Amino acid sequence: MILKNSYKDVIPYELVRNETNIQQGDIFTLDKEKIKELFDLSVYDKYDDPIENFIVVSNSCDIENDSIDFLSIAPSVELNFVIDILIKQMVTKKKKDGNFYSNKEIKSFVKNIIHNLVLYGSKKFFYLPKNQDYSVNNDCIVHLDIILIDNLKQIRPLILKNRICTLKNPWKEKLGWAMGNMYNRVALENYPNDLEKNLLDCIKQNCEFYKRK
Repeated sequence: MILKNSYKDVIPYELVRNETNIQQGDIFTLDKEKIKELFDLSVYDKYDDPIENFIVVSNSCDIENDSIDFLSIAPSVELNFVIDILIKQMVTKKKKDGNFYSNKEIKSFVKNIIHNLVLYGSKKFFYLPKNQDYSVNNDCIVHLDIILIDNLKQIRPLILKNRICTLKNPWKEKLGWAMGNMYNRVALENYPNDLEKNLLDCIKQNCEFYKRK
């Protein structure tokens, strides 16, 4: 049976139209030696070999307006590799009751991860589906909690040279939303300390529920 709405028909990528600008969602590759030269991945040793590519996560407007000196990028790692690591961790990890996770529980855990990935509901993983037409050769996940920083002027030529594709809308907007949800914090002026009490007192005076004895 062939599914009419196959995930292979859903393509989140497009070829780059502007060959001189970099945007959020641009996907590029680097060889392993160049990766080791540019980034200190010693704290992420387990992600050294299976890194498939990288994705630009800095805001497009900041890049285009030259308002940042450093570019933020995130590594993309083969999905099977990450799932394998998570399973190995769960096999040796005890639950709060002191018992180990059963195979059924581990399989359910993996199923929930995949479910959240394909719905883009994960807070720290961003799914990149396999599509060899756009040189994305494996199903991968982007680690939004592993952000690598490099000088924009230094890495720009490398990205332009090794860029394979870019996310198209609305996946590009979804990546921006995910990054903002993780890292952007809006500071607001605090309300007076007695505001909560005053609001509750007002509700008690006006709400019929509180008037009942």
